[in-house]
Amino acid sequence: MLLTLLFAAAVLTAACEEDPAAPDGSPAADSRPRASIAAEDVMATAVAFGEAWAAERPTTPTAPEEAGPPPTASCTPPDGEPANDSHHFLHWAPDGSRLIFNISDTIWTVDSRGTNVDAIVDADPESDNPSVYEFYADLSPDGSRMVYSTCEYPLVVSDSEGTAAYHLHEIASADLGGGGRQRLTESQGFDSYPVWSPDGSSIAFIRTGGFFNDTWVYLLKDGLEDGLPPSRWWLGGEGVEAVRSPPAWSPSGESLALVGYETSSGGRRSWLYTGGARDPGVIQYRTTRSAVFRVTEATGPPSWSPDGEYIAFTRSGGEDAGVYVIRPNGHDLRRIVDGSGQGPLWPHDVTELPGNVNLFRGSPAWTSDSDRLLFITREIVPGLLTDSDDFVPSRIFTVGLDGGDVVELDLPLPAFLRVTAAAWSPDGSKVAVSGDIPQFPGSEHAVRRVILTADPDGGNMRMLAAGDTILDLVSGHYDESVGRLFEWNRPESASPVDTSSCSGGFVVPDPGDKPGLVQDCETLLTIRDALAGRAELNWSGRTSISDWQGVGVGGEPLRVQELALGDLGLTGALPPELGQLTGLKGLDISGDWLTGQIPPELGGLEELEALDLSANLLSGSIPQELGSLESLRILNLRGNVLSGSIPSELGFLSRLEELYLSGNRLEGPIPREFGMLESLSKLTLSGNRLGANIPPGIYRLVSLTSLDLWEDGLWDCVADEYPEIPEERSDLERCRAES
Repeated sequence: MLLTLLFAAAVLTAACEEDPAAPDGSPAADSRPRASIAAEDVMATAVAFGEAWAAERPTTPTAPEEAGPPPTASCTPPDGEPANDSHHFLHWAPDGSRLIFNISDTIWTVDSRGTNVDAIVDADPESDNPSVYEFYADLSPDGSRMVYSTCEYPLVVSDSEGTAAYHLHEIASADLGGGGRQRLTESQGFDSYPVWSPDGSSIAFIRTGGFFNDTWVYLLKDGLEDGLPPSRWWLGGEGVEAVRSPPAWSPSGESLALVGYETSSGGRRSWLYTGGARDPGVIQYRTTRSAVFRVTEATGPPSWSPDGEYIAFTRSGGEDAGVYVIRPNGHDLRRIVDGSGQGPLWPHDVTELPGNVNLFRGSPAWTSDSDRLLFITREIVPGLLTDSDDFVPSRIFTVGLDGGDVVELDLPLPAFLRVTAAAWSPDGSKVAVSGDIPQFPGSEHAVRRVILTADPDGGNMRMLAAGDTILDLVSGHYDESVGRLFEWNRPESASPVDTSSCSGGFVVPDPGDKPGLVQDCETLLTIRDALAGRAELNWSGRTSISDWQGVGVGGEPLRVQELALGDLGLTGALPPELGQLTGLKGLDISGDWLTGQIPPELGGLEELEALDLSANLLSGSIPQELGSLESLRILNLRGNVLSGSIPSELGFLSRLEELYLSGNRLEGPIPREFGMLESLSKLTLSGNRLGANIPPGIYRLVSLTSLDLWEDGLWDCVADEYPEIPEERSDLERCRAES
């Protein structure tokens, strides 16, 4: 009865109110007939009263016929939520002292120097495995607390079969130490993407499902400590729902901007909406202050300029792809970056792009003076990985508000970096970046997460945190069992290591008979700390050298013949003293975090048969001295940041069977001397910046069975698809060649 009376009152109220107006006082862009608006307002008012009535009822138990059946699984995204494309975040504290970010269901913090990294909360503590969903969080304006989506609280639901507890997505808050947790919502809906208002008095979030089984924005206002139910922010129009992405507050806190889907007989289109946030109840929908204004078509979530003059957003796909700005009242729409394939985003030599190359990720980010924007584009490179893997590299740019001075953030990282989030520092002097790098060798699903800062042009990069994870690129599932994040705080220079234990008779038994092994022992102790960085190796005088981590001893006389130090998290550099281990046959330091250059002294390892330094952060040029390794059969340097030309001396490695140089920044021609590598069976040079001319001698290599020379990717192909490959070489199992 009460609901019926309220509905009748709403009808009278809606009939007496004036037409809505845009925030600037001009007529609203939504020019629907008055009767249609009134009818929708009446329904919206009834919905608001119904929701308020439902919110005041006890949440335990909830009648199934009113709230719908409980979900069949706990802590899963709603239908349609792209698990591998949910929004990552990276937020600076207001004073620039730290950042918070997410990896799967864990929210982390790291200080701006990279000396301390901590997990703040596990948003899905009931699950033994990381979630496929990226839990979102936002910092309070004073930086003391965060608000986040979580599955940590149970919701008790009763139905005809009994009572059960479900862990659904709710909104909670906590301080940055993980303490002081407070649950803010309790519903059978999917609550996500909470964003704090500029004055800290309100939180806007997205709710999917629940009592009304739709996706709308809700506001927790003023009574955050009092447990008041959230208010539903009126989006306007039948068939309109909010996109599941973070809404954006205006700098004054008076308005919200977000992207919503509008479904009609003509199909589904996404629009940018703005509207008042101080009085969000739908009863006030027809007042100027709370009017919702459909601004323009948009794809990506919006970002309000700090001065409140513009809203930035992106459109992806098609000829209108790009970065845009517009006045909140819908005036002065400008595309400041053309993302359709003809603008400054893409290399000049690209003439034809795939249809889905012009994609943008996340919201453009403003500098504090509203003068420049930071944005991320996901460049889908044909052949990088298979379509189902969907691991596409990213590029980061800044641009002036007038569309001029487009600058790429050229980070000294491997070419396949996938940027998940980026943000300006509060003073605008730095850009923070969160990203994933595919790990080579090993599973193509192995990735490494990096958190770093750099100048706006990519210079002065500083690693803050890093770690290895396993990512199922199809589902977006992270497995952190491979290793936790670590802070990038390298130890200070240690005092010289005492190497006398090498000749004491314990580390090297019978040292008088093994002078070469004693020398190798001394060399390894000397380079241990420089090589390990922040990691630890058990090389010491308390352990026999045969038990040293990754060290293999053999031969006659006994020498260190193998160093297998891959995937140990080493963060140091390659010491030139490695060239003194002249008994080495195998050197594998792959999948670590080594920086610096490849020392030319490695060219003195005459017995070396396999050298694998892949998947590090090594820079500089490839030393021509490596061409002196006459015994070398395998050379793997892929997945680094090596630059310069490929030394022709590598073409004289007569025993070389496998050569992997992909995923670097190498330039210049492919050495014609490669046509003389008669033992070569596998050659991979893709993902560099090499010239297109391929020495014809390469095709005449009888032993060659795997050829990857394509500049842009790693797809397998059939040789007869490429007429430039001689017919007699149609036996090639993998090939990509452009000449």
